[in-house]
Amino acid sequence: MQMTNTLDHKTGKLRRLARLADSRGCFSMLAIDQRKSLRQMISARTGENPADIADEGLIKVKRIVTSHLSPMASAILTDPLFGYASTYPHIPGSIGVMLSIEVTGYNIVNGNERHSRLIPAWGVEKTALAGGDAVKLLIWYWAERVIDAAQVFSDPEFRVDMLKLEFPGELSFVKEYQDRSFSAGEVVYNLDDIKEYCRRTNDASAVPWVILSAGVEPEEFIENIKISNAAGASGFLCGRAVWKNIIDYYPDETSMEAFISDVATGYFQEILDANTAALPWFEHNYYRDAHTATSP
Repeated sequence: MQMTNTLDHKTGKLRRLARLADSRGCFSMLAIDQRKSLRQMISARTGENPADIADEGLIKVKRIVTSHLSPMASAILTDPLFGYASTYPHIPGSIGVMLSIEVTGYNIVNGNERHSRLIPAWGVEKTALAGGDAVKLLIWYWAERVIDAAQVFSDPEFRVDMLKLEFPGELSFVKEYQDRSFSAGEVVYNLDDIKEYCRRTNDASAVPWVILSAGVEPEEFIENIKISNAAGASGFLCGRAVWKNIIDYYPDETSMEAFISDVATGYFQEILDANTAALPWFEHNYYRDAHTATSP
């Protein structure tokens, strides 16, 4: 009997998505791909000009964060220049790897449009050769237009497999959260409004989506995750919410290590504990049929 070979590019895509997710098919991903913003954080700590921050400073932060936190994540997002090239030995083989393909910062076009630029001599093929499972591309879009962005970039012409989106609102201005530490002391909307924005974000997303931490404190991000997952999100991608305070101890490597191992791991565990209601990526309409067809 002759067997028909049904393997194609979709098989590899599904395999890579599975590597980025946890055993449940949900995403609990760590981001440490910051470059320009990380230089600015270090600059605020040391008083140096950001342009004068040595590459070794970025590498030190990325190495410490990656070595302690990546084993807790389902995947790590890092950059190929200062991050992955120096930290890949610290990334467990059991977790997925995403690599940024854009240059840090942006170009201004037509007076006020922000355009990302690709890293020279880098891209999808090189990411795969380096052992990456996915590429991340930052696209600048209108502020506070999360729902529109989800709809626009879900279009098949962009060939997006997963969207990472900012939370469509700020809980610091929500009536029901004014007793929290992150309260802004001003009410702009209520919790039902926020839930509706998240529901509309989910409806607009034709592919699985995850929520970004966007630098908010862990307490607020935990609430963002719960609300987003209840609306249909498949988990989170967080970075600074977990590790940004490492800069308070820069450049003392011993103190930096202690903060990440003693404090940041606790933050990350609390965030992981909040991710229980995420929708497995293979249960999303976009992948359900393809995943079922390839399952044993």
